[in-house]
Amino acid sequence: MHRTALVASLLLFALPSLRAQDPVHFEAPLTHAAELSPSGDRLFTVDADDARLCVWSLADPRRPVLLREIVVGLGPVAVRARTDDEVWVVNFASDCVQIVSIAQGLVLATIPTADEPGDVVFAGAPQRAFVATGTDRKIQVFDALTHARIGEIALFADDPRSLCVSEDGTRLWVAAHRSGNGTTLVPDNRAPAPPPPINPNLPAAPRQGILVRHDDPLWRSTHGVVLPDLDVFEIDANTRTIARTFTGVGTILFDVAKRPGRDELWVANTEARNLTRFISALRGHAVDNRVTKIDLATATVTPIDLNPGIAYGALPDLAALSIALAQPADVEFAPDGSLAYVAAFGTDRIGVLAPDGSVIARIDVGTPGTTATPRTKRGPRALAHHQTQPLLYVVERIANALDVVDTATRTVVARISRDNPPLPRTVAEGRGFLYDAKLSGNGTMSCASCHVDGTTDNLAWDLGDPAGTLTRITDAFGQPIDLHPMKGPMVTQTLQGLDATQPFHWRGDRPDLNAFNPAFDELMGRTPLAPLELVDFVAFMESVSYMPNPRQNLDRSLPTTPIGASAAEGQPLFTTTPFTSVVRCVDCHSLTTGTNLLIFSASILQVSQAMKVAQLRNIYKRTGKLATPQGRTAGFGNTHDGVDDSVFAFLGRPVFGSLAGNTTSRRKLEAFVLAFDNGTAPMVGHARTLDSTNVNDPGTRGPVLTMLNRAALGDGDVVAHGLLGGRIAGLRYDAQVQLFRGDRAADPAVPLAYLDAELAAGRARLSFLGVPAGEGVRLGVDRDRDGVRDGDEAAQPFGSASPLSCAPSLRIEGNEPPSVASPGFAVVVDSTAITAPGALLVGFATSSTPIFDLVVHVGAAGSFSLGFSTDGRGNAAIPAAIPNDPALAGGALFFQAIVPDACGALGLAASHGLRVVVQPR
Repeated sequence: MHRTALVASLLLFALPSLRAQDPVHFEAPLTHAAELSPSGDRLFTVDADDARLCVWSLADPRRPVLLREIVVGLGPVAVRARTDDEVWVVNFASDCVQIVSIAQGLVLATIPTADEPGDVVFAGAPQRAFVATGTDRKIQVFDALTHARIGEIALFADDPRSLCVSEDGTRLWVAAHRSGNGTTLVPDNRAPAPPPPINPNLPAAPRQGILVRHDDPLWRSTHGVVLPDLDVFEIDANTRTIARTFTGVGTILFDVAKRPGRDELWVANTEARNLTRFISALRGHAVDNRVTKIDLATATVTPIDLNPGIAYGALPDLAALSIALAQPADVEFAPDGSLAYVAAFGTDRIGVLAPDGSVIARIDVGTPGTTATPRTKRGPRALAHHQTQPLLYVVERIANALDVVDTATRTVVARISRDNPPLPRTVAEGRGFLYDAKLSGNGTMSCASCHVDGTTDNLAWDLGDPAGTLTRITDAFGQPIDLHPMKGPMVTQTLQGLDATQPFHWRGDRPDLNAFNPAFDELMGRTPLAPLELVDFVAFMESVSYMPNPRQNLDRSLPTTPIGASAAEGQPLFTTTPFTSVVRCVDCHSLTTGTNLLIFSASILQVSQAMKVAQLRNIYKRTGKLATPQGRTAGFGNTHDGVDDSVFAFLGRPVFGSLAGNTTSRRKLEAFVLAFDNGTAPMVGHARTLDSTNVNDPGTRGPVLTMLNRAALGDGDVVAHGLLGGRIAGLRYDAQVQLFRGDRAADPAVPLAYLDAELAAGRARLSFLGVPAGEGVRLGVDRDRDGVRDGDEAAQPFGSASPLSCAPSLRIEGNEPPSVASPGFAVVVDSTAITAPGALLVGFATSSTPIFDLVVHVGAAGSFSLGFSTDGRGNAAIPAAIPNDPALAGGALFFQAIVPDACGALGLAASHGLRVVVQPR
């Protein structure tokens, strides 16, 4: 490390506002993470953990080369190309869609959306952008050119996410991710008594509800729940209305795809078997992994099991482990529609399906056979088929890599690992334990089969064990309580925000995360993890964070409307007002997690079993059971078994004394709980793009000022990326001194007023982004957190290009930071010379040698040249892999590009020079 860089890094990291900590991540669920450009010469992928859009050259389709990375919002999950240059990126954690110029390498505009956008497609005439948003259950519609919002389409389903569009652009379809399966609860006071235990030493089981289909005539009158269970919606793109709906598609829908040339939809999904009672009956078979075909001509819905013939009762089943397709996350068709490819996220395989849906082949992208390797799990999550070649591009979510699969030989022919994984080793390697279905006895299920993407399936399960034993715990008063193993139905809990919230489970029967290890045998049907494996798994489990509560204002204040039932009015009731003689809500539901971690007896709670005080940080996600004239979107609501439709209904229980009869106070408290602060400030993820057209617009500038103010209060950090000073730059806001620090040590820290002036003059375009506290360095100016800022460790231009060139845009740059063990490093040429030959000069010293109107910047001694050809956009990417040799650190190479140019005296044009100094790993 050079001395100046060392001094700069010490200054950078000595600031007291910064603190070393592991990166915060939200486990953003990839929806459509791979997309080819319309012309087929580019591949676009998203890196959810690193907040980047990756642009790949397909000049050699079998060997994609990274051209550049463009910083976008937090948790990018989908990318769609509107044109060859205009790409839209959907940012799940930032609640926005960003429009990116590939040629300029920056975000042009940011469109705020409703909470948790999952996908976008373009359809209709004139063309509109349709964005699926999950929490508010709607499609938002934007003008594709002006970006103005022109309407919304309400959907009666939970978490609409994946989208596809017809070839003529007149129809689109949306799949509800957590659509449910029509199951609900018969309350414990109306359900039959549980069966007697098998273990003769057990007492009778506590009173408990039972799980049923909502339309089961035997139970329909006992629960009053009507579930239309709408799974897939067809929308007329021109009228922007729902044309029809489809039911019975699946429980968790990951992807919907239109089969080319056929009037068919295929939906990758899992079907929950939560009507099966007791853990022994669910062992190794909690879900079915499927694709469902929808015949659009006849409206016929046909589920297809991806694992037919498995004998689920025989565990372990090595034959099944070697072929199982678990958690189908994406469907991609061959261009002619003759074959379908399904990404089996859980078993690191690609299923090859015939037109009838039968599995005709499997392609292993991870360790083949029966061996589980969760630390090195690949996690295929997104697929894109080349337009003319038998090639399938596979985005590996867990391994952070891009695979190229030859679909003719059905083998992986290339693998490009993404450098600079942002997560610590233990967390990155622990992630695979959540998703690896080979940890089950037959390869068909993982922890994530129910805890989908680290969250929940919105269902209840009865995992009781009639042959089990009592579990002794200690209640809030130090008294022992024996918990019965036949616990009855309980709603799947999220894995977000687990750190320091033990004991776990609804009843607090798991003292820590290590105590879940027996589930790998009892539920998954294989063997528990080894001690060191468990360490990594727990490290990952404790790292998943909540995203901000969308019901709070950007400044972290609470809404003051509607008057008489607002969250702001509910806060003092929650924190100061007793609902009995002395007990307040906050006494048990402590801030900021919503739980004091204590367990109370059944008699105190006036329920059938002892329960831990439940946390409140995701209650806003549990509103689907609320009754409407159309029915309900979810069969389970609040409390351990999901019996209560709403917080309002829960507060009406007799245990709440006088509060139960005070409807006004209950409405206020409900509003507060739905806006409960979950520890992540609303500014985190918020994104805005400023340029000369809106720098003074209060609607755009105001949120940026709010983020800066909240950063000063510790809510988070603020970073900015975009065009500044004639280059693509990164900035981090130093809230202590109210200055922006750049990604080069030599750049002076500047105030917002300076950026305003550059923006107003048209010399800058910047996208501001709120990030978790402590993440400003990594996401703003020092991606690998090695103390050398991003701009300093990047390849550096020097000298000037040919002054008389007809190609004034001729320039070269590095595609990524040049560090030891960078097999993907390449020199990228950007010119107006279309499909033209060129030469890349490579040397070990600089020069300034004039040859007519050219200036050669590469010294002659020891130099050589590499030939290349630009593509249809004037680009070329020349691979220059850097080996894994620490001795290379500090070494320098110098490059210069030469291309044909009719204006040049020699018929040539030369670029500026490029200095590449290899950085240590």
